[in-house]
Amino acid sequence: RMAREAVNQFESKLETEEIAVGRDWSLLTVVDLKKELKKRELKATGRKADLVVALEKYDQGLANKEETLTQQLDSQTEVNVSLEIDSSNNDDPSFDIKIMTVSQLKEELRKRGLKVGGKKADLIDRLASA
Repeated sequence: RMAREAVNQFESKLETEEIAVGRDWSLLTVVDLKKELKKRELKATGRKADLVVALEKYDQGLANKEETLTQQLDSQTEVNVSLEIDSSNNDDPSFDIKIMTVSQLKEELRKRGLKVGGKKADLIDRLASA
């Protein structure tokens, strides 16, 4: 749960700062680049090329943080989440989600009329909440 909250906070930060990872910063003017750098509390001096590089490095750092948080969430979910499935759906009344494949998770979600898109961690969360 804590990992999920960390990812949600990170995604919220991305939305509020209007960060676009992979954005072509070279299309902005120097004035706009400096505004973007100041929003991120980064050094906003130098040539345009330097400003663009600073924003690209910042974006790459965010992408790496998001990937790390997602991986932490996936491993946390696999360790902590288990689901009890109706005995009518499975001979074993207590079935551990972490051993289910993505295909199995999607099949179970379909049986319950739930959305089947997303990463494995999302599928597990959705199934656990059902």
